[in-house]
Amino acid sequence: MKAILLFISSLMLVTKTDNELKVEYKGALMEIMHGGDISSRLELKSIKQIEHLYGVGELENLKGEITIIDGKSYVSEIKQGQPGLAETYDKNAALIVYSKVDKWQTIDIPEDIKTREQLEVYLPSVAEKSGINIAKPFPFKIIGKANTITWQVISWDDDDTKFSFAKYMASGQVGTFTNENVELLGFFSKKHQHVWTFHDTYLHLHGWFPGKKISAHVYGLELLPESKLLLPAN
Repeated sequence: MKAILLFISSLMLVTKTDNELKVEYKGALMEIMHGGDISSRLELKSIKQIEHLYGVGELENLKGEITIIDGKSYVSEIKQGQPGLAETYDKNAALIVYSKVDKWQTIDIPEDIKTREQLEVYLPSVAEKSGINIAKPFPFKIIGKANTITWQVISWDDDDTKFSFAKYMASGQVGTFTNENVELLGFFSKKHQHVWTFHDTYLHLHGWFPGKKISAHVYGLELLPESKLLLPAN
């Protein structure tokens, strides 16, 4: 009987370990900013087989944005001065953070949580209450409507070999949508600044806007009431 109980316990431990939330990444902002290394760190097709995959990142040579939503990889690049959207894994990433999420739990976002900055303060407390280990990075989604949303599709100048935060932020195309339905995907961590979040934030946040044919990095945000936060379900 004791042997049977030990066997059952070991199976439960394996199952729990297999189901633990894992966030992985390739590349680092510090390598880009300080080392000028914008080469490929991952072939997207190498993670294509992961079920319920979610991820955000930048293309090699900083030539566009990557947003992966439930296994579908959306890539935006600037061509002829305009951002375009393609569903493809036939690209490489200079920087990417990703995770497998089988199920999500939905939470109403309080009406006083509107901006990216307010969201950054709100996220760890609500995530911890929802059973997430906030000492580790975790993904999240937002579905709803935004009064305004400021985005960027990066497109680095091939001839520019001197990198800076200011030039990174200005590269490519930056724009603002108003009164827009949004599906946002982000990753939160207090331990990955200069890796996959900038020095002044704990978030790496992207938006997918199929109506606008764009997948983009999101810097500014003003949510409207009745927006929903989705967190990984235990």
